Amino acid sequence: MGVDERFNEDDLKLYFKPYSQLYKNTQGVVEEMRLLLNQIDLSSEEKLDLIELAYLHKIGFSHKTIKTGFEPLDGALYCKNMNYSSKVVTAVMFCSGALEIVERNFPDLLNIYLEYKYYITPKTELYIDLITYCDLHRSAYGEKISFQEKLVEVQTSFGETHNYCNNFRSIEDILRGKIIRIERLQRKL
Repeated sequence: MGVDERFNEDDLKLYFKPYSQLYKNTQGVVEEMRLLLNQIDLSSEEKLDLIELAYLHKIGFSHKTIKTGFEPLDGALYCKNMNYSSKVVTAVMFCSGALEIVERNFPDLLNIYLEYKYYITPKTELYIDLITYCDLHRSAYGEKISFQEKLVEVQTSFGETHNYCNNFRSIEDILRGKIIRIERLQRKL
């Protein structure tokens, strides 16, 4: 990838096989982001950042990027190492309630998250909310779904007593808050 190029579908194929669940999910999230950006007033540069963010949001799940074993942090470390903007790095790191999951399950990573939390600006918070919204409105295979359907998908995929399912339920209100903020932003136009 050249200096002036943005991470895109061709780059994604270097990290995930095109038929894989993570590849399909990422493609769905990119599509959701494109649809959402048509409804929100942002600069062209910000829209390009957000499309790139959608491609990168699950990069920490690639075996090529594993460092800590916590995928959002591994993705953020990859993005930081590749010199992506601080908004993209932070949004990858905090996507879909990652901080709250760290607080609950990974106390050894908490100081890293608390340090980065200081860098969250209103614009970075918007990036986090937008990528979380898109992630929560696409199935594991990239199909468009509602947040309620996402909750059912997580429960069905992992089982009601699985730690991931419990984490998801424990941060449901936080995730709903992010969705509501984006829906309000959509209604402003």
